[in-house]
Amino acid sequence: MAGLLRLKSTSVALRTFRQSSQRARPGRCSCSSSASGRIRRSFASDQDPYKLVPDIPIPEQSVAEVAAALQEDRLARFIDCRSEGEQGSGVVEGSVNLPYPHNGDDELIDVGEWLEDVEYEEFDKTTKIFVGCRKGHRSAMACEVLIKAGFTDVTNMKGGMLEWSRSELPMAPYTG
Repeated sequence: MAGLLRLKSTSVALRTFRQSSQRARPGRCSCSSSASGRIRRSFASDQDPYKLVPDIPIPEQSVAEVAAALQEDRLARFIDCRSEGEQGSGVVEGSVNLPYPHNGDDELIDVGEWLEDVEYEEFDKTTKIFVGCRKGHRSAMACEVLIKAGFTDVTNMKGGMLEWSRSELPMAPYTG
C-alpha cells in the first residue's frame, strides 16, 4: 500500500553517527538473505556506519528525466527515502515511502529490514526503480543497497525533491 510506513523496531540497530566511537561489529546482525547479509556487513564494517558516499558508481538522472521516464513507463516505480516528516511538502505521484538510512531520528534503519520493506512493496528486481530523497545523498545510498541486493535497473534522482520542487514538477500531497 502506497504511503503505508512499515518500519519494524530493530533489536540490533546500527549505531548513529553521533556514536561513531561505538562502531557496529560485523556479524552482529542476523539476516535471512545472503545478499542483504553481505550488504549489512559491508555497511556496518569498520567504516563509519553513516556514510554519504556510495562504494560503487550509481546511475543518476535529472529530475526532468525522472519525471519524463515515470510518465512514459507506467511500470517504473519511485522510492522516496525521505522521512515521514519531510514528506509534508509533497511527494511524487505514486511513490512509495521507504525512509533510508533513518526516519528523521538518530536511529539508523537496518539494511536487511529495509530490503524486506522493499520486497513487501512488491518491487521486482528487474523493475525500473528511481530513488529520491531531499537532496540526493541518502537516495544514492539507498540505490547502492538495492544494486548490491541484485536490483538491476536502479537510478538516483539527482538533486532530490528540492530540485523537483524548484523545477515546478507536479507533486501530490502526502497522505500518510
